[in-house]
Amino acid sequence: MAAASLLDPPAVPSRDVIGGVAGAFPPLLLASALVLALPGTGLAHEAWLLTPEHMADWNARPKPELFTHLTGTNAVMLAAAVLGIVGWVLLATAGRGRLAQAWTWPRIDERRTGLFLRGCLALTLVMAALGLHPRHGTGLMEASTLAFPDLELRLLGGGWGWLAPVELALAVGLLIGPCVRAAAMGVLLLTLLGLQLFGADMLAYAGALAGAAAYLIVGDGSPRPGTGSWPRERALFLVRVLTGATFLWCGVHYKILQPNLVLAIIVEGGVPTFGLGPEAFVFGMALVEVSAGALMMTGLLVRPLALLLLGPFFFLSAALGENPLGHVLFYGNLIVLAAGGAGSWRVAAGRAALDRLAASAPSG
Repeated sequence: MAAASLLDPPAVPSRDVIGGVAGAFPPLLLASALVLALPGTGLAHEAWLLTPEHMADWNARPKPELFTHLTGTNAVMLAAAVLGIVGWVLLATAGRGRLAQAWTWPRIDERRTGLFLRGCLALTLVMAALGLHPRHGTGLMEASTLAFPDLELRLLGGGWGWLAPVELALAVGLLIGPCVRAAAMGVLLLTLLGLQLFGADMLAYAGALAGAAAYLIVGDGSPRPGTGSWPRERALFLVRVLTGATFLWCGVHYKILQPNLVLAIIVEGGVPTFGLGPEAFVFGMALVEVSAGALMMTGLLVRPLALLLLGPFFFLSAALGENPLGHVLFYGNLIVLAAGGAGSWRVAAGRAALDRLAASAPSG
């Protein structure tokens, strides 16, 4: 009898399912708009493994048919992606059924996740400042970058080398307790400066950087006395939305608009495609990244989603012989979400209001 109750599908309110599916559509509509509006230029982490000349050569080639015409293969893959999104929404709206409870585990101490994220962000800045994670074609410690390998400071011309010591100073500040919020604010300003200096190239990383900085500014694992838990809810909300937007942007701007770059990495890097053709594998990667970004922004089952997204990072790093620390900032953001959940600005606002009422109530 107990076994049967585990297998029986939980009652799912149809209104919740429809609302969950509808909630996932705004990010997907944004992705569609980006596909139509953005030019097929720019760099992403694909640029870590390809030289500019190599990228220009592959981008000059015709896009695979799967990305330009509706075929039986991409129709089936698109249908599978839609079914996957609907299935994820069903899991998320399973109410109090046992299946939903299986995805719920106690939150890890926020101080530990905050410390982990601080370490990941500091390591990212140190590697960038010292040139310890160079792009393909650049020697070790040859060029300082702005957080990520393809954003080389030397590309900006003279006068910007001072940003490397700034990154080192911010990394030190992130590791010193009293300086965390000030250092995180510096990272946020550095991100805005990067958008000004590198333009669209910075958008591949700006959300992840800003999300990590915002988490540390709003709720860095050491909540201020009298604030309750609402700063953490807002911090999780910010890191979730900004990290999800990064996945969405990269999936659209690079894997959909520039599939040849990913195809070059898959073909020339000898990445296992598990029986799929290279073009179909790249198309599948694009669908996964866009869907994951949309679902993360929507806030549906964020904790298991964050854990699942760690897998592709580790897989591609191993398959390509890439530095496993290259995506350490993304590891930090995903671990924070896996440990803390989606967060909610609305819930945080309600709790903050209750805290204010409690503080203003007469004692005794």
